Amino acid sequence: MKICHHLTPGCIAALLFFPKFSVTASSEEHTIHLENGKIADYGATPWYTDAVKLGVSQMEFIFDTGTNLFWATTDECVTVACAAHGQVSTSQSAFRFIPDPDYPKSVDFGSWGSMEVDLATVPLLANTSEGPIDYNIKFEASLNYSGPKFQYLNWGGGIGLPSESSSIQPGITDFFLQIYNDRPLTKPVVSFEMNTGVNSGTITFGNTGPHANPQKQAVLEPKKSSGPGLEYLWGTNLRTAKLGSSVLPDLTNSMFYLDTGSSRFKGGREFIEPILNRLLAIKDHSGTPIFETYSDDPTSRFTGIKYANGKNPGDFPELLPDFIFEVGQSCGNDASKTAQFTMAARNYSYKVEQGDRAGEYVVAFHVLDGVDGLLVGSTFMDGFSTTFAYDIGAAGLEATGYSQGNMTLYAHESSPGTVKDWSCVPR
Repeated sequence: MKICHHLTPGCIAALLFFPKFSVTASSEEHTIHLENGKIADYGATPWYTDAVKLGVSQMEFIFDTGTNLFWATTDECVTVACAAHGQVSTSQSAFRFIPDPDYPKSVDFGSWGSMEVDLATVPLLANTSEGPIDYNIKFEASLNYSGPKFQYLNWGGGIGLPSESSSIQPGITDFFLQIYNDRPLTKPVVSFEMNTGVNSGTITFGNTGPHANPQKQAVLEPKKSSGPGLEYLWGTNLRTAKLGSSVLPDLTNSMFYLDTGSSRFKGGREFIEPILNRLLAIKDHSGTPIFETYSDDPTSRFTGIKYANGKNPGDFPELLPDFIFEVGQSCGNDASKTAQFTMAARNYSYKVEQGDRAGEYVVAFHVLDGVDGLLVGSTFMDGFSTTFAYDIGAAGLEATGYSQGNMTLYAHESSPGTVKDWSCVPR
């Protein structure tokens, strides 16, 4: 979803004249280019788009299936963390704050810190493969960040694509709803493809990704969390999970979430700590532990582990177990089978490129309290073409909104794999 790369007075005037979302292209799908930045060990995706402007301000955004927020950094934030990102100019003529009794307010980002936001409106301009789109948005304008970790994000704003319309934060723009209402899409879906081989990707509204292989696919049925405050996540059933030959009973029939805003594997301590403890017990041929612990939260026990003594997964080709799990109501177009994914240590580890632990190799499994199962991001998803389908009631989107439909993992025809093996097995 890209746009006029350079704003002219005529372009701005057109935006002000047409406050409702409009699309100049005739196609009913829109593909937006994504870039891959450096990865920090804070759990956020390195993928973003620079195809979006808010008024005259060039921005870097993520499209995030793991949030119900729509936010962007403004020039009212003067911290070091804010200075690292594109910022919305609050002095431009098209920008204004919206008086609202619920704002300003603080948004908690856990171990990252918090973000002070106010409600605002501005025209959004974007470029898609089918031409420019534009519309006025209402979003949460960031005024301040309390923690230093925001500095190492590759983006200064996030556009939420939650699994159900009822979870959208009151007062802010529902991005999918805007696109769908303007012209019915070819399909009520959004698809992500990331290719780490060329550090380039796409997000497509209205169809599957351009490199999806329909002959190899796993369909993940919707399953909603029973936990409070997680209804916006895209969930399915995690049928089984093992580390090597050791079954992980707490993960059996737990939740499995696909989160395009995340990088690593996250879950509550009861789900993640058994994995980390098993890895911590492994020693090399000299009897030295391969891993050591660290914590993102000084008030808690360890939240993650890293390779000790400057080592990496390639130093232990036969000592580290595979992570094996099963998801899906069908696999390979066969409803009697489910998908089994096998990840070697090289797949569930990555090298940190910036921020804390830069230059070190870490394990992607990380404790995030409150997640009732396993939430996965780019460490897993980069190897697939992933489609998120919206379920729209017979009365139409305006009357009923949308809820979560199936998610589908397709083999990505051109991206390097993120798994050791992927097979269809009997249920």
